[in-house]
Amino acid sequence: MTKTHKISKHFSGRSLVELMIAITISMVILIALVSLFVANKQNYRVIDDKARLDEEGRLAINLIAFHLRMAGYGSLLTAKPVDPAKAPYTNFMSPSQLTNYTEVPQLEAVQGCSGGFLDASKVEHTCNNTDSADGIIIRYVVDTNNAHLNAANLPTDCLGQKVIVNPSVVENRFFVATNTTTLLPELYCVGNGGSVAGVATFTSSPQPIVENVTDMRILYGVDTDDDQSADGYYTAASISALPAPNWSRVVSAQICLVMRSVNNGLTTSKQQYRNCSGALITATDRRLYSTFTSVIAVRSRASGSSL
Repeated sequence: MTKTHKISKHFSGRSLVELMIAITISMVILIALVSLFVANKQNYRVIDDKARLDEEGRLAINLIAFHLRMAGYGSLLTAKPVDPAKAPYTNFMSPSQLTNYTEVPQLEAVQGCSGGFLDASKVEHTCNNTDSADGIIIRYVVDTNNAHLNAANLPTDCLGQKVIVNPSVVENRFFVATNTTTLLPELYCVGNGGSVAGVATFTSSPQPIVENVTDMRILYGVDTDDDQSADGYYTAASISALPAPNWSRVVSAQICLVMRSVNNGLTTSKQQYRNCSGALITATDRRLYSTFTSVIAVRSRASGSSL
């Protein structure tokens, strides 16, 4: 007798409702993971840009401060001061450049330009005298002990060009401008390296040295009573209007830089920050902004110095 086997036509599986619930739960988990990834990536961008902003701000301040501290430096020409109140002469300011013990240097150690330079490469500089970022000129005798050296072991200016003027008085100029290639606001420098006395324009062209510097303002500490300390802080335009000697009385400088982040879209709204005047500014974009300020003493103008 042959046995027949009945085949069950009932198959186990998931219903459409169960599938829809599973898909929905998966989508919720996926959206949460993507949101977490995006948030972490945005936080990383903010932290990375803030770290770079701080680094560039400190770098810019330190670059200017290094040269400003050297302003007016020169090697001693004699160890015997002609006036007990004055220090020995140096090759930055020789005895022939002194009249009745009052400093009248052929070249000022520090000079500023409100609004920057009309043309920073011109030896005879002209100031813009506008509300734009300031510019500063710093001069000192450069040698193998106080400067970066090139491959031939010769002292250089801020761009690495050898200084060939005799005596080797380096002249470095710092200002803020927009890079025509990257369209970024940057701190620029131009020096007299490669140039010789009597030329109308420096040999080297201005070059950017620090990115994302949107503003630079400088106040100069002026010693009005010959006690080697600042009795007040003035803009470059204000110092130029003071009775002579004016720039020879600068003993310190307050450097203020406004920096911004490389990338836009880092903040959920436009950031507010304080500019160099202390005014509250609302940014026009969604970058990070920060203000850096430092007061630097002109060491050659300190008590017992060469100036």
